[in-house]
Amino acid sequence: MSLTAEQFDFITSSIGNYIEVGHGDELQAYFEPVIQAIDSGRYQRIAIKACHAVGKTFSFARIGDAIMGSYDETKLISTAPTYRQVHDLLWKEWATAHNNKLPELKRGRLNETELWINSETFARGFSPQRRVKSETGQGTDSVFQGYHGKFMTVIIFDEATDVDPQFWEQAEGLLNSGYRVLFICIGNPTSRNCKFHDCFKDRLWKTFSITCFDSPNLKANGIHTVEDIQKEADYVQTLPDYEAIERLMSYSAPVPYLINTRWVIEKAIEWGVDHPLFMGKVLGEFPNADGDNLVSEAEIETSWSREAGDIEKETEGFIGLDVARFGIDKSALSSMIGNDQIARLSMSKNDTNQVVGKTINFIEEHQENYPQIREWVVAVDGGFGHGVIDRLRELQESEEDERVHKILKPVEILEINFGSSDWVMFHYGWVDEFTRRKRMDDRKVQEDRENYANFKAKMFDLLARDIKKSIRLLKDDVYLKQLPTIKKDVDSKGRLKIESKEDYKKRTGETSPDDSDSLALCNFGRYFARSFSSMSLFVGKN
Repeated sequence: MSLTAEQFDFITSSIGNYIEVGHGDELQAYFEPVIQAIDSGRYQRIAIKACHAVGKTFSFARIGDAIMGSYDETKLISTAPTYRQVHDLLWKEWATAHNNKLPELKRGRLNETELWINSETFARGFSPQRRVKSETGQGTDSVFQGYHGKFMTVIIFDEATDVDPQFWEQAEGLLNSGYRVLFICIGNPTSRNCKFHDCFKDRLWKTFSITCFDSPNLKANGIHTVEDIQKEADYVQTLPDYEAIERLMSYSAPVPYLINTRWVIEKAIEWGVDHPLFMGKVLGEFPNADGDNLVSEAEIETSWSREAGDIEKETEGFIGLDVARFGIDKSALSSMIGNDQIARLSMSKNDTNQVVGKTINFIEEHQENYPQIREWVVAVDGGFGHGVIDRLRELQESEEDERVHKILKPVEILEINFGSSDWVMFHYGWVDEFTRRKRMDDRKVQEDRENYANFKAKMFDLLARDIKKSIRLLKDDVYLKQLPTIKKDVDSKGRLKIESKEDYKKRTGETSPDDSDSLALCNFGRYFARSFSSMSLFVGKN
């Protein structure tokens, strides 16, 4: 049955009608104001900051297809930071929407990243990175050059937080021609250091916010505020492990593909509700500009006041060694059993052999004082500590010195490179290449790749989290001096990062925070997959 002229006019009279009738789909209610803003024709620039998993790819694929189905002489350009995001996400969903809509509305030729209707009416998706690398020569200064639509020009920035600033400027160059222009950007507000953040301070932009509280899944469980999240997270943490899992599994999820209560509560427990990652990915808000301190002095003092744990029941101990770089920096050792820090040692102006010798003595003293510990894990900074690691492993294998061999034989030596982002290694240890490729797509590997710039970022994030919740630090003013002055931030990709030692020293005028680095390494060893087995996974105790 063919559409009548009246029916066709009704469907194409608004984006909402096109999606509901033409596609046969229903968008979530929180996208209705966005659609109304597009339909009104009043706004040239629309920005939407949204939390994780709110159906933005599903929705904007249909919005884009509806625009192209409703207007002639329209050129639409969609882009995202990577070609995978363009091809595998938005345009794959766009193909589903286009192919499933009413036959009478289908027109043009659709391929993987293009809807071609005619020379004056088409939509294309591309990654700026890919286009810049593949095009050279005259007239290619702007990747958007030549995309002026006679009636309408539309630009969609997906994952807008991470789109390079130069492409924002080039896109603005398209907003000066055509009867109507429309620039839409959407993304997780995970960083303030980006053009996307600037949209929400500029009156030229019509802005919208979508938070986890807009999800019907949270509403179904009575979660309406940050206080509700915190209350539920606190309650779950009081439960025994089995009951906690049962509680997390019990939450209602009427719309399974949207952000759900279990994930929100788990992230509140893991990160804390004031964490930059929680704010951007869960609350849909940009991180606080003043929330960049690793931990507070009050949190360190609270850590001091915790009761000592029963370390006699523990069978594993952990040591962190940060090797001095140069000048007045110090090599530092820290040790933990369970949640208790038990010792620290600073070493000034020591060469490799001296650091190795003092580390061996440090381990020996711990073996004598804590005979119930069957294995000591020593996590060493792999930058300037590479020579120390080599020497320790050499002595570990050699039987020439019976005393040293006996001390090092039960020790696991971990080389931790602060700048590494090898999350397969973090979760699975040293694995063969086949296993590595297989593990690259694991959920926890992908999450760490998306959330942390490198090992150092996760290392200090874990330390901050554990100081707030469980660790009993040695009562030493060095931590009160160093830890609260270490700054965290998010990079342009929305990943947590920690300032470098060089930046720390320039900003504070102090020496490197070596004691804090060794403590972070020590704590990191509790989480790092330790054995050289593809299936080993060690989870830190909390």
